[in-house]
Amino acid sequence: MKNCPFSDFVWLCELDRQKGVKLGKTYMNEESAKEFSRHISEVEREKLRDDIKITKTFSMFLACCKLFQHPPLKLSEVVVN
Repeated sequence: MKNCPFSDFVWLCELDRQKGVKLGKTYMNEESAKEFSRHISEVEREKLRDDIKITKTFSMFLACCKLFQHPPLKLSEVVVN
């Protein structure tokens, strides 16, 4: 599922529990969903940064979109001279 609101996280966890997945109650809330998402994006950002560092050229295309990230990523942090 893509582009789901964080509020869907709790009922998705409940669905997993009904399917037999053993989940604790500690992380079954909207704030935890945001935290998981933030950590996943940090890992993916690091992988992208590493890939860019080893390539000679790259291009980036952004079409009328806003990037919501925490913390904000500056282009200078990605571009390797």
